[in-house]
Amino acid sequence: MVRPTQPFLIAALTATVLAACSSGRAPAAPASPQPPEAVSSPAKSVIPPTPDPSSDPSAAPSPPAIPATPVLDKLPATPALPGPLLVMVENSPDARPQAGLDQADVVYEIVAEGGLSRFLAVFGQPAERIGPVRSARRYYMDIARAYDSPYAHCGASPDAEALARDGYVQSMDEIYGSGAWFRRSSDREPPHNLYTSTELLLAGAQAQGMHLGTMPTMPTVAGTPKGDAAPAGVKLTFPGGWNQVRYTYKNGVYARFHGDDPHMMESGRQVAPANVVVLYARHHYRGDEEGRLDVAVIGEGDALFLSQGQVLHGHWQKSSADAHFQFTAAGRPVLFAPGPTWIEVLPSADHVELLPP
Repeated sequence: MVRPTQPFLIAALTATVLAACSSGRAPAAPASPQPPEAVSSPAKSVIPPTPDPSSDPSAAPSPPAIPATPVLDKLPATPALPGPLLVMVENSPDARPQAGLDQADVVYEIVAEGGLSRFLAVFGQPAERIGPVRSARRYYMDIARAYDSPYAHCGASPDAEALARDGYVQSMDEIYGSGAWFRRSSDREPPHNLYTSTELLLAGAQAQGMHLGTMPTMPTVAGTPKGDAAPAGVKLTFPGGWNQVRYTYKNGVYARFHGDDPHMMESGRQVAPANVVVLYARHHYRGDEEGRLDVAVIGEGDALFLSQGQVLHGHWQKSSADAHFQFTAAGRPVLFAPGPTWIEVLPSADHVELLPP
């Protein structure tokens, strides 16, 4: 892979919900459709069965190595899971503190409805509790499809639900056929009390004949980054105006805040990814009563890349739903530092403010 002449260090590239999801118990629903034939194809990485604890641990199957791609270099470490698992996590004030987001390898944040954002979290490592889980939208599915792995959610907008039933993604919908792999918490009011885990999702995917894709490998570089500027952080204002997010750089990570409040997890840890990517993508309101959006995550546009106190101006491209995002600056792949990456999708640079040092 061609390296930039000035290497820039950045991390692994890696509201309206269906009424059924707002109750403590999912309503009766038709049986989950059978996965398409491609799901059970022997060419795919089928989820290995859970080994018998009494058996020899050395006999347990090992996770497959991550293959390299034409654009991305191979990471030095292999994910603990045999492949990525994807979960929709809500971000309303009633959902906080959430669980598991700080353990995700990649988190995509896009506004849903009413100015509320929602997270698509990608896990390559085990997480014991993830949630609260909420419903899917079409543009999240356009991102999830490239991972070719189980995608956990609770309901979906009508167009996204139709795609899920047609096998556009490997849908693990709590409402339609996958409820056994989710848990309702008694310490929260519905619909903000639905959780899952990587262990549950692996078991559910195996039971439903799903396969795992592979986590994309990342272009990484070690050393001191040299970017276009050295801001203290970045402030993001999502459509609707009231939902503001701030990342402040300190000790090699970007501490995340909702306004002035630290974004804390149930574990007591603050969300603090190693890298933040900001993508500018077209947002279009459909004009329906729910205030739903279309977000053009397939295409290309400008982007910001933040890592180790530096910022680089560049470009993003996603050629199709089957393709992962590609990040470039000056026509060359952006290099990332190891660590979690949060990818923020906003309409334009008008929603972004770089904070002075």
